[in-house]
Amino acid sequence: MNIYNLRYFVTLARIRQYTKAAAELCITQPSLSHAISQMEKELGVKLFEKNGHKITLTQFGEEFLSYAEKTLDVLDDGIASIKRSAMGNGTIRLGLVRPLGISYVPRMAAAFIKKNPQLDIDFTFHTDVTGRLLDDMQLGDTEPYFFTLQSEMSRILRHIPDISSIYFKTNEDKDAADKKVGYIVITADKGLAGSYNHNVLKIAQEQLEKNPNHSLFVLGELGRHYFEQRGIEIEKQFHYTVQNPTLNRARNISEEIIELYRKGELDEVYIIYTSMINAIQEETQIEQLLPLKKADFNIQIPVDFKREELALKPSPEVVMDRIVPDYIVGFVYGALVESFSCEQNARMMAMEAASKSAKDMLHDLDIQYNRARQASITQEITEVIAGAKSQKKKRKK
Repeated sequence: MNIYNLRYFVTLARIRQYTKAAAELCITQPSLSHAISQMEKELGVKLFEKNGHKITLTQFGEEFLSYAEKTLDVLDDGIASIKRSAMGNGTIRLGLVRPLGISYVPRMAAAFIKKNPQLDIDFTFHTDVTGRLLDDMQLGDTEPYFFTLQSEMSRILRHIPDISSIYFKTNEDKDAADKKVGYIVITADKGLAGSYNHNVLKIAQEQLEKNPNHSLFVLGELGRHYFEQRGIEIEKQFHYTVQNPTLNRARNISEEIIELYRKGELDEVYIIYTSMINAIQEETQIEQLLPLKKADFNIQIPVDFKREELALKPSPEVVMDRIVPDYIVGFVYGALVESFSCEQNARMMAMEAASKSAKDMLHDLDIQYNRARQASITQEITEVIAGAKSQKKKRKK
């Protein structure tokens, strides 16, 4: 089934006549009949019933029509949106604190529209205190910003590969045993999520045993209980975060970790979380959060590529030191959201498996019950027959 067949079906359902529908679609009547026949064969039901020259929708046709119209509406909206975006049109959403929303930002937006009258741009403004603005932002709203930060860091390193920054130090002068390693471990607040928590805690336990000189930062009540029961010291636990991951909470976590790193109390920081590979597969990840590796931001470019001019004020180091903390916030926020999604997916799969197991158990019990009942009935019949035969023999005597 393809999009053309859906359009054929919707048009025919609206006009209710093959000849007129084919003329509107600019195809032949046999082609339209063949397309509808193929759809009915694929769906396994009749979509139309002939009534003389006109046709009517069957019950299945009426139901399928609503889905087909919604599908085509979504597709048409998507095509129109892409075309508008390609022309520079669309909606710009701005979140700002209230003082900026009084005059400065509206004047700036008005000037932009006046300067670009050919563009169809809509501005939407959201004013509030900074914390609430951050809490209201969704992952889809923040991704472009953090991807841009990553791209800008790559751009700076491409031009100035020898840049000096505390966030890119190698710690080669320290022995592995002397390094203070921090681990951010993201678990769940609740159980019944299959192996989700077990996999995270297993990797965390292995890492802690490998690096005795560590600091542990735990998110999630199950993780806290696990480490406390084993007498493992927790440096800091962040409550009420995993069930409602927000950008503001990710920023609070990141700022605390970055402060410890800048003071020299942590030499390396790792984050252990769960990422979703697909709808049925999850994988526990351990990623180095600090220090960053320049190699991870290297982008291969052609030799003959013309390098653009780059001016960084007041200095490249200051610019990089301002960008990196926000990049770390985005990484932590992404890990929180991915872990939350994986937790819910794991819980759903665990509940589905439990429901299936319960149904299988009920099925087996039904079979056992029926067998026992049948055996009981058979035994009763056998006893009745035996008694009848005995009575018959007595009468003959």
